[in-house]
Amino acid sequence: MKKIDFLKVINEKCPEIKVESFSINIMGENNIVCIVNGDMIFRFPKDDFSTEKFMTEINNLKAVSSVNTLQVPNLIGYEIEPTPFMYYEMIIGEVLSKEVFEALENKERIVVQLRNFLEEIHSVEKDKIVFKTVYNKEYWINVYERVQREIFDLLDLSVQNEVVKLFDDFLQGYDEDIIDSKVIHGDMVSANVIYQEDKLIGIVDFAEMSFGDPAIDIGMLCSKYGYGEKFLEILIEKYDIYKEMKDRIVFYSKAFIFCEILEFYQKYNIFVFHDCLKNIML
Repeated sequence: MKKIDFLKVINEKCPEIKVESFSINIMGENNIVCIVNGDMIFRFPKDDFSTEKFMTEINNLKAVSSVNTLQVPNLIGYEIEPTPFMYYEMIIGEVLSKEVFEALENKERIVVQLRNFLEEIHSVEKDKIVFKTVYNKEYWINVYERVQREIFDLLDLSVQNEVVKLFDDFLQGYDEDIIDSKVIHGDMVSANVIYQEDKLIGIVDFAEMSFGDPAIDIGMLCSKYGYGEKFLEILIEKYDIYKEMKDRIVFYSKAFIFCEILEFYQKYNIFVFHDCLKNIML
């Protein structure tokens, strides 16, 4: 689909919007993103797999529309056929990268804002969201078995030993009677965190919402895709409850890297091990 086609769809389906400026980003994995008038986002899924996630996110955005601790995409409208798209007001700001976070003087304010946002997400009713994955013990056993079956032989012996210890310790200590599973965001990485003037503005990407241990969202924020150990250090200093979750948080911060590798292997049949694995172990 050419750029003019997207603009044509927008003009035809949303005649009330006078398009004065238009730009397009095709670099996303799942969506082509069009920015209209500098303050409105139109997203078009790239393929059938992306369309399925797109439809999931539409439902989930409705489910979190009452969240008020931080901005979430305010869904204005969408269409499924013949050309699927959704549109919403842009959350104005910049991505809070790990580098920016590390340079902030008041990191605690960011940690508190993210913690409060997750508390609100974790209180969403389970039956209001659409999800495929339940992050329970069975899920992590399956991940461990796939790691051993599909990529284990490609790892250095020292890394193999670390992987065995990581998963064995977690699974042996996993007690579903203790873990109070909640609705989770499921993709709490720095790329989905928007800030402006040293404070958080909003969170995006709700296609991966799921049900599981709320420590999963914290683990992602403490991973190589989030803000690292400093985030967890500040969180534990401020909230005692996270001391009890620390072992699980650390596990999730590492284990999701394997989930990413397995997903890319399944989708593309390729590996980029050195970049993905070099920061897995503490």
